Order: sequence, then C-alpha cells, then structure tokens
Amino acid sequence: MRILQSLGIGVLVILLSLILLKVKQKSITSFGIRIPLAQKNLDTWNEANHFFGIVGTISGIICIVAGVLYDFKIFTDIKIILYVFIILMVLCIILTQIHLTKTFDKYGKRIN
Repeated sequence: MRILQSLGIGVLVILLSLILLKVKQKSITSFGIRIPLAQKNLDTWNEANHFFGIVGTISGIICIVAGVLYDFKIFTDIKIILYVFIILMVLCIILTQIHLTKTFDKYGKRIN
C-alpha cells in the first residue's frame, strides 16, 4: 500500500500529461495549461498543451523515481516528494511559456 501512495502522484501526472499530449482540442476549454499566451488562439492552445504534455510526462517519471527512492527509504520524509512535485510543475509552466515565446509572437502568430 505504501508504494501505491508514493507513486500515485507520478502516475496521475503522467496520465493527465498524456491526455494533453494526445488530444488536439477543437476549442479552448477549461482543461489545459491556462497561461495568457496559450489562450491567444487555438494554435497556441494546442501547442502549449502538447508541449506541457511532453514535459509533464517527464516530470511524472521523475515523481515516480522519487516515490521509488522514498519506498526504498533513500528519502525519509514524504514531504520531499511533494516538494519535488511542486518544483517540477512550476518548471513545466515556465518551460511551456519559454517554448511559446520562442514559437509565437505576442499576438499568437507563429514566428517561423
């Protein structure tokens, strides 16, 4: 039971990230990363959610590794997993914003 608790966050993050990665939405909905540049138009919305799905999946894997390390008592405090999760989610948002600013101008048009 303890292994399920320590791995649960990582598995949940991976599942939600895979949904964002695979589903191309037809309109801007409430499910997705809601940063201002991502909400400019449907192209920015889908690009932001796709990219967040990639980095979110990687973050979920890191959370699972942290859970395994906790289960093997390498980490002794469960709060470490929570801190890792929070840091990774903030990092995912920052990386997605950086990706969008490199891909789109401030009006939501592709730079390429």
